[in-house]
Amino acid sequence: MIVLDGPPHSWRLPSSVSGTAVTVGVFDGVHRGHQRLLEELVRRAAGSGLTSAVATFDPHPLEVLAPEKAPRMLTSIPYRLEILEGMGIGMVGVMPFSEVREMEADGFITEVLLGRLRARLLVVGENFRFGKGGKGSAGTLRRAGSRHGFGVEVVGLLAADASSDSSCAPINSSRIRRCLAEGRTGEAAELLGRPFELRGTVIHGEQRGAKLGIPTANLEISSRMSMPAMGIYAAWAKVEGERYPAAVNLGVRPTFGENRLMTEAHLLDFSGDLYGKRLKLCFIGDRIRPEVKFASVDELLAQVDLDIAEVRVRLGSAAAEPSTSLE
Repeated sequence: MIVLDGPPHSWRLPSSVSGTAVTVGVFDGVHRGHQRLLEELVRRAAGSGLTSAVATFDPHPLEVLAPEKAPRMLTSIPYRLEILEGMGIGMVGVMPFSEVREMEADGFITEVLLGRLRARLLVVGENFRFGKGGKGSAGTLRRAGSRHGFGVEVVGLLAADASSDSSCAPINSSRIRRCLAEGRTGEAAELLGRPFELRGTVIHGEQRGAKLGIPTANLEISSRMSMPAMGIYAAWAKVEGERYPAAVNLGVRPTFGENRLMTEAHLLDFSGDLYGKRLKLCFIGDRIRPEVKFASVDELLAQVDLDIAEVRVRLGSAAAEPSTSLE
């Protein structure tokens, strides 16, 4: 997959790319709604002899326009690129939003879509907005297409039932973030089309877990990332190509009087040094329980034994499901 990074005016396409089928968006999460649009993009590109291309932004536009309203992300750019490549996308352009925020819709079409990406077909969602002030729409694209000779395909929104909703609602990133904030990681996985995943580097902690006989890997997670609600979760942990069942604690460890949010993973059936290594946590099912303050360390350890037993039960039933893979 070709990756173009930086201001659009710096993008240089290979001469082998004569034309592209393009979609535009943040695609945070690359959830099932996004996947429907991207699958159509790949299909239409293949049928037209074009290269499928995604134009996306980093950071999220709201981090530039209204930082106080900017959401935490469901996927990092590297993870997003992995997913897009796995879906068969041929090219991705990652542009700083600040470079295009002042572009009117027509300017974005001519300078970025046509001038840089050689667009011959645009595939967008029915609620697509673009250009300065979000004034551009699918209608804007169609009118421009009639002038410049490119096609426009509009894909409808995908809706899905969920246990917390009284009706079938559109799948979007805000809905998934709400699931995570309430500990409903299993429901988030249904909307994503895969388990929710956190990635980070293992850092040194206070060794408290090791001293209690329950060593944990402490992950350094970017502050830009969405996090599930505090509590205990079952997850598959992957490090250096190997997968291990894990009991994950997201919380502040109130039993020990602490208040700093930590992501700790106790890898079952594992021994070794993880410091400095990249670790992926793939959450299976909803939160097992919220984080609570125990009256004693013995009471905490008794509960940890129960949590680990529940993790084994959950992951034992999930082990055969391809969707739990961290590949």
